[in-house]
Amino acid sequence: MQTAVRVPATEGAPADLETMRATAARALALPAPAPADEMDILLGQLRGHLALMIDEVEALVHVQPQGEELRACLAMAGAREGRRKLDLPEQRSPAGQFALSRRLARVLAALCNHHDQLTGTQA
Repeated sequence: MQTAVRVPATEGAPADLETMRATAARALALPAPAPADEMDILLGQLRGHLALMIDEVEALVHVQPQGEELRACLAMAGAREGRRKLDLPEQRSPAGQFALSRRLARVLAALCNHHDQLTGTQA
């Protein structure tokens, strides 16, 4: 089982949401089964983006103004779901890798949306 590396968000350097969204969209658009080498690279990218975005969203939750509890609560739930998805074991079969890539892509896209909500920006 591969363990995800947790990298803290860098202060002052916003997450590259455009790249993260493009990676998630690419994963969701892939036909099944995708070539194994392409899937390995994609899963690595998704895991890396997800680890960064989880930390970024959690940091943003902690600086939300009063009155934004619901938004913060939803974002934290998304971050917890992202951590749970990162803990999913690697899959060896093409179908398993394909399914894992879609799970990671969906939670990454959701965290990008939470990031937008927490920062008040639009995608």
